[in-house]
Amino acid sequence: SPPAIGSVQTCFAMLVFFGTTCVYSRVVRRFGLVETASIGLMLISAGLLVLGQATQMAVVAAVALYAMGVPLFAPCVPTLLTRCAPSCRRGFILGIDSAINSVARIVSPVLIGMIYGANPGKAFIVVGGVVAAGALLMRAEKSGDSFFMRR
Repeated sequence: SPPAIGSVQTCFAMLVFFGTTCVYSRVVRRFGLVETASIGLMLISAGLLVLGQATQMAVVAAVALYAMGVPLFAPCVPTLLTRCAPSCRRGFILGIDSAINSVARIVSPVLIGMIYGANPGKAFIVVGGVVAAGALLMRAEKSGDSFFMRR
């Protein structure tokens, strides 16, 4: 129902705000940016996987997990990019990141919709798995066990 959807969105926004204002800085100080981003992705992944269970309590838990993951992951990306890019290329790199995000926001709903249309339950498993794979790749890169560049 519309009031229920509005309530869930309000709770989501409140959790994101809380995570951004009260949790993010503490987690970054304790674990660093890469670990914080990885923790955020794992929470997002867990939220998506739980969301696929479709019970009312599962939805509440999924929204909470997802909402706590977003403020841990999202601010890390531009910070990590600016730390990795030479100062003369930072604007360009951040522009490329923004362009990739824009294209992803256009393409991903179509792709996820196709997966959901084929099998609603598996859609959340696939998307949650992709997000978890991203978190694991970040952790592997940080630990030096690079998937892309073997040392």
